Parts: sequence; C-alpha cells; structure tokens
Amino acid sequence: MLSNTQDHEIYYRYIEAALNCNQLQEVEKVIKDAPNCYDAEKVKALLLSKKLMNPKPLIYLCDANGYIEELTKYLWANQYQKYIDIYILKVNPNASPGVLGTLIDLEAEESYIKQILNSLRGQCPVEEVINVFAKRNKVRLLENWLEGRVQEGNQSIPVHNAMVKLAIDTDNNPAKWLQDNRLYDAKEIGSYCEDRDPHLAVLAYQRDEGTCDYELIEVTNKNSLYRIQAKFLVKRQNEDLWGHVLSPDNPHRPSIIEQVVSAALPDSNNVDEVSIAVKAFMTAELHESLINLLEKIVLHNSEFSQIKLLQNLLITTAIKTDSGKVMDYVNRLENYDGLKIADIAKGHDLYEEAFVVYKKIGENVEAINTLITFLDAMDRAAEFAERCNQDNVWSVLAKSY
Repeated sequence: MLSNTQDHEIYYRYIEAALNCNQLQEVEKVIKDAPNCYDAEKVKALLLSKKLMNPKPLIYLCDANGYIEELTKYLWANQYQKYIDIYILKVNPNASPGVLGTLIDLEAEESYIKQILNSLRGQCPVEEVINVFAKRNKVRLLENWLEGRVQEGNQSIPVHNAMVKLAIDTDNNPAKWLQDNRLYDAKEIGSYCEDRDPHLAVLAYQRDEGTCDYELIEVTNKNSLYRIQAKFLVKRQNEDLWGHVLSPDNPHRPSIIEQVVSAALPDSNNVDEVSIAVKAFMTAELHESLINLLEKIVLHNSEFSQIKLLQNLLITTAIKTDSGKVMDYVNRLENYDGLKIADIAKGHDLYEEAFVVYKKIGENVEAINTLITFLDAMDRAAEFAERCNQDNVWSVLAKSY
C-alpha cells in the first residue's frame, strides 16, 4: 500500500507494525525515504515510548526535525552513550551544542562531556557551544578545548572572549591576558569585569583606544578611581572627552580636577597632552583650577617651566581671576611675553605689576611712563631715571616736569 499512498495514518500504522515485529530497518527506511508521508510528532512519540534495540530510526527522525533535546534525553536514559557519540561525531556535528547542553542539564559526568569535546575538536559550531556552556555557567569545562582551538589558530572573538573570562574567573594572570590578547571584544569583557574587578575592566576598555572611552569613564566614576581616569584623560588627548568630564553637570568633576591638577598632568612629559588639557580647562572656564594646574606645571615641573605659552597663560589667567598672585609670577618667571603681559595688566588696573614687567624686560621708557601716568609717582620716577641714566628716560621725566 505504501507505494500508492501518502496517507499519514497508513504510514503510521506501518511504522507501528514494523516496530511490533522488531523490523527496525523497515522503520528506518520509511523515516528516511518518505519524510513527508507521516506525522513526525506522532511517530516521535511512538518511538520514544519503545525500548529500541537500535535507536537509529529515532536518531534520523529527531535529527531531521530538530528534536535534539528529546533525542539526547532518550539516549542518555537508555544508556546509549555510544549512539550519542556516533550522532554528534559522524551524523551531525552541528547538533553538538544542543546535545551537550542537554547532557549538562541531565548532570552527565564532566569527564564524559570533556571526552566528547576532545573528540569534536573544532568540527562543530564553536560559538554556539561556548554560548551553551556560558548560559549554564560551565565555561570552566571548556578550558582545555578552548586552548586547543587557540593552538589551531582560531581567531574568532567568542573563543578569545571565553578564554579571557576563564583567566579572570580562575585568577590566571588576567591582567596579562587583557593587555596581550588583541582578539577579545573589549566592550563585552570590560562589562564582564566591572563587578568582579574594576581595575581589570579599565584594562579591557583601554585596549582599543576610542571604542570604550565612555565606558571607562563610567566605571572609574562608579568605583571612585579618579586618578586612573585623570591619567587616561591626559593620555587620551580628546577634547570631546575632556568636555564631557569637565561639564558642570558631572557630579564627579571636582574629584577629577583634583587628580588632574595634583598628579596626572604634573607627571606628564608630553607637550601635546599638557596643551590639550590646559585648553580644556580654559574652555570649561575653570579659572581657579587652571591657575593651580599651571602652577604645578610651570613653577614645579622643569620639563615645561620655560614654555612661553604656558607662562603667558598662567600670568594672564591670574590677572583676570586672582590678581594677588600676579606680582609673584612676573618676578619669578622669565620667559613670558613682557609687552603683552604688561599691556593686559594695565587693562586690569595692575599698574605696579606692569611697571615691574617693563623694568624686568628693559622697556624703561614704558616703565617710567607707567610711574608717571598711571601711578602719579614723580619721586619714584626721578629715582628710576637716575638709576637708569638713559637720555630717553630723562626726556620723559623732563617733559612731565
């Protein structure tokens, strides 16, 4: 009858009769040759209800219809480990994630699971296998298998993510893994590290410059790692990132500023790093902090103490925001633009400071003019002219008389 019909019920009855007669080869033949002529769900239920001497018919049916979990449970319950091996090693290695996941759920021996993995090697959907074990918190079982894939030259991100996570969880020199491995997903691993060790999260986020900047800012804020964040900002040299951190809306801003001023920038030997940081403070109008920052760099850091731009900036910032410090700066510093500084000082009524600057740079005519015109100090002007003893200086004094 089979050759003249596609009736599901007839095929089902035939399979049922063949099972009762223990004609498993006939069952296997029908299942393989006429997949559209029977109700797969109904036949599966029938096969699962039997203690099959040979489970091949069930294997073919379940493989063709995706009943991997039920197949694995049946084979395991009936101690058909040999057929489990045959199925995923020879019939369909792509089904190995579903089989291995079910075996873990059935609490199969770890040694048996590792045995299957060693036999599979890389002949399976590697990423799916990793996901199945990760979902069940069993990645540790994959350690040797993962090492094998790396030795084979596998460069897939999931493999290296799993290796790094194992190193973190087993405390197997995770910092070295994070710094040396270039194949893991920095964002995923950084997130994985955040609740375990924020310092490791920083290492992961730092690996690919520019891709995880804001994640690094967030984790250092969350864990009060302000010095680390400050050094990162200085090294990163990114104006947008500086703007984000120095925004008035950032509740962590005071702590970051403190670390930038006290440690991160004074430790820098890079002119570009210093210039961009100073520009960021100026853009954010952090005048008081900028003075403190420039003092650290210009007055206490010999590396940058002679840079004219920084000296000019320190003095002009003080003129505009903290005039009490200007006299000390113009006396102590040597490499600033004197004419420009003196002009700015006079514009802010700092005439004594302007006089000192003119005198220091040898602009004696401007100096005596400042004494006479702005300070109304004729006696001091006379003493200054006598001390200078220059014709043009005496002329200014004479005209004033």
